[in-house]
Order: sequence, then C-alpha cells, then structure tokens
Amino acid sequence: MGKGIKALKQFIDEILDSDLKGLPTSGGTIYIYQWRFQAGHMTSSGEYNLQVRINRGTSISTWKKFDSVTAAGPVLVPASESWSPSRIKEKLRGRS
Repeated sequence: MGKGIKALKQFIDEILDSDLKGLPTSGGTIYIYQWRFQAGHMTSSGEYNLQVRINRGTSISTWKKFDSVTAAGPVLVPASESWSPSRIKEKLRGRS
C-alpha cells in the first residue's frame, strides 16, 4: 500500500465519531486537513452523500496533482437507518 493511501486511511480513522453522528441534510464540510470530509448533499432518495476529497495544497506528493478530487467515496448512508461511525469509516476505507 502506498504512502498516500496509508495517509488517507489514517485520516479516515481519525475522523471524530461525533462528526459522524447527526449528519447535515444540506451538505457541508465536516472535517478539514490534507483532505476534507464532506456531506455533499442529501440525495433525492434520502441518503447522505459522504466523501473524502483532496484539499488544494496538500503536502502529500502522491495527491498534489489532484485538486478537489474524491479520494474516498461516495458512500451513501440512508437517512432512515442508523449507521455507526465505525460502519461509515469502514465503507469510506473500502471506497478509497
């Protein structure tokens, strides 16, 4: 596994569980670092659209050539279900 992927998975693991509870329906950035964890918007089918996107100016050389590209996700979480933070992180890690 490359340095960039390892750093991305570490970032996902470090997202606070409290940031993964009570997700916003109108979208917005939840967490910022080399990447930003975003709840893009609520889909028409009632799912939260969660993504980790690369920030402009990242210091990780593997990702520097990308600007605002989705690095993990999208993960669609049904609003009608209660997903644990660990399940969301697992899905994000699997989509990176």
